[in-house]
This record gives sequence, structure tokens and C-alpha cells, in this order.
Amino acid sequence: MKESAVVKQCCDLLKAYKIIHWRNSVLNGHFRGWKQKKWYVVKTGIKGIADWSFIMTDGSGRTVFMETKKPKGKQRDSQIEFETDCIKLNVPYILIDDVNDLIEYLKIYGMIK
Repeated sequence: MKESAVVKQCCDLLKAYKIIHWRNSVLNGHFRGWKQKKWYVVKTGIKGIADWSFIMTDGSGRTVFMETKKPKGKQRDSQIEFETDCIKLNVPYILIDDVNDLIEYLKIYGMIK
């Protein structure tokens, strides 16, 4: 199974339960100015940030960072660093390689039955 399939299953699940979620994008690109016609390097986002975020529906309003991988997929060093930072700050972070892991997480926190 590809990571894109895991992502689709997770997003479909979050959508079905009306859980607000969004994609965290890191963009590195070259863009050409429209006046000066010179190229600019643009970098946005935080290196290693989790793929997705969603808001807990338990009334806390906390944001959960969710990294998705294909089954048995490995995190990059920057992703491990981001996860470590989240843990230090007591920010929820989950690593998902199967939609059933997300279902379990949502059940544990009372977001679904």
C-alpha cells in the first residue's frame, strides 16, 4: 500500500466524523518576479513538520500533528526531530501507517465511538 492510500483513508475518516483537518505543506521553489524578471528562492513551512493536523473534538481545542507513512515506512531525521519537539512541549503527535491506528487514537480520546 502506498502512503497516498493511507492518507486518503485517514482523511476520509476525519471527514466522515467532521473533524477539522488540514495539510501542512513545506514548499521549496523558484519563482520569477513579474517586474524584475529575476528568480527568487522561496521556502515556506517548517522542515520535518507532520503531514497533517487536526483539531481534537474533546472540547480542548488542541491540535494534533499526524505524520502518515506507508506501512513500515520510516521517518526522516527532521521528522523525528519535529516529533521530539512536540513530545517535549506536550503537543499531541501521532505516526500513522494504517488507518486502524488513527481509529484507535480517536477512540482513546473519545472523538469517535
